[in-house]
Amino acid sequence: MLNLKSKEILLVLLVLLSAILVAGCTNNAADPSTTAPTKEVSIGYMLWDTEIASANVLKTVLEQEGYDVELKVVAVGPLYQGGLADGQVDMTISSWMPTSHASYWDTYGDSIDKVGTNLEGAKIGLVVPSYVTIDSIEEMNSVKDKFDGKITGIEPGAGVMGLTDKAIEEYGLDYTFSPHRALPWQVSSPVHTQMVTGL
Repeated sequence: MLNLKSKEILLVLLVLLSAILVAGCTNNAADPSTTAPTKEVSIGYMLWDTEIASANVLKTVLEQEGYDVELKVVAVGPLYQGGLADGQVDMTISSWMPTSHASYWDTYGDSIDKVGTNLEGAKIGLVVPSYVTIDSIEEMNSVKDKFDGKITGIEPGAGVMGLTDKAIEEYGLDYTFSPHRALPWQVSSPVHTQMVTGL
């Protein structure tokens, strides 16, 4: 027969064993109210050096804050249309506002939230090799022969492409203009005979 002290010890052991069994049978991981929400985010960006670098910096910062980050490469038009406006990407820092991508904002801006500005003072325009001694659009026709009358742009749909078309018309430039995805290869070639759009 057990004395009173032994009965108390046995009762405490039974309570502890019961608590351990109950705790082992519960599954807190399956209960959404007891787990932290998954922090996932997607970043849309274009294959431009500036945007590749910026998107990867943002990805690193978000990962340090505990986010699972997916980078999505898209062209400019789809970034706005099927990406941000339709929710296929959560964010971008590749929006060149207020001029370069203004037409996309005019079309899809009602479906997109502008959070803030990450870069101010960036310029776009036409650039020429350093041996060409012009410094205005008005002078471009005077050096047309140096460029075979051609301006090479970046990918179709980029804001700078539309703005260059507009400049050709407004300034009466006697140049043909076409996009070229291989632009960095052309500019870095040893024969610098290109007039190009530039950032």
